[in-house]
Amino acid sequence: MFVRIAGRVCLAAALLSLPYGFLAFDAFSAPPAQSIESAAAAVVFTGAHERIDAGLQLAASGAAPRLFISGANSRAGIFPGRFAPLFAERNPNIKDLPRLLACCVELGEMADNTAANALETRTWLQQRKIEGPVLLITSRLHMARALALLSATLGQQRIIPYPVEDALNGDPLRERAEEYAKYLATLVLVKLPLLVKLPWIFDAKRLASDSA
Repeated sequence: MFVRIAGRVCLAAALLSLPYGFLAFDAFSAPPAQSIESAAAAVVFTGAHERIDAGLQLAASGAAPRLFISGANSRAGIFPGRFAPLFAERNPNIKDLPRLLACCVELGEMADNTAANALETRTWLQQRKIEGPVLLITSRLHMARALALLSATLGQQRIIPYPVEDALNGDPLRERAEEYAKYLATLVLVKLPLLVKLPWIFDAKRLASDSA
């Protein structure tokens, strides 16, 4: 009887928290300069090009010593062979983008969803032996889900959220509702110990060999 009552109380509490969670789940703001400068590397989870613009601007200013762009492939509207001309046009204040790309930016071309972004990022960090704080660049709306998956994948490594505003193409309320539903599903996923490594979503061994 006690277990049944406790279960109902927990369920009721969870249901009551949903409206507040919907209002607050994307309440991220830009980190202070000191936090940005403490990062050993910055990582972009692709989607809208504004996220990559933000990462390139940080790299160009020296605020991000190394930049990894995960999911840089045609599914995200990115073609590596056309990357430099496209983002040079979008970021005219960066005087020599090819030089910046050669010295400080790496593209990960395998990931095609957020869970895969997290695993691709972990592989890159391990290969480059980067153990310091990581600046995570993605949209404010996407940040909660990306942060949950990357935190589950990296363990204790510090992650600094750096939200940007994507251009909205549809109904803002509907987009928030859809992203919140995905975020709740992600929370369930990362709490299940057997699924934290997400082997059914992404082949980490193949990624490691392809990225070497």
